[in-house]
Amino acid sequence: MSHTNNFGRTAAAIFADGVQCGSPALTEEQFCYYHHETRKPVADPQYRKARRNTFDLPAPTNRDSIQGSLSEIFLRIASNEIDLRRAGLLLYCLQIATTNLKAKPTKPPRHRPRVPHS
Repeated sequence: MSHTNNFGRTAAAIFADGVQCGSPALTEEQFCYYHHETRKPVADPQYRKARRNTFDLPAPTNRDSIQGSLSEIFLRIASNEIDLRRAGLLLYCLQIATTNLKAKPTKPPRHRPRVPHS
């Protein structure tokens, strides 16, 4: 049974204490975003492991280290060893680092000529 609230239908999820979820249901769906079936835990053990897999990347301080990180992420995507969302976040971070490397300083500091003290 789903009731209505100010947003339309209420999600059909029932908590352990018997209270119904008060969040609005997704359009033409029975549950809210949080309780929707697409958010269930990952069943595939290999995919679950890929989400937790750790590896080292160099600090993105120059173009060579960024290129090395790109290669590492590329290989892990190709071999299905990294979650695509995580890979996307890492690639976005590398994009920001590349943009920061391209930024040029506004003006170099001017050197004042030394005046000898008398």
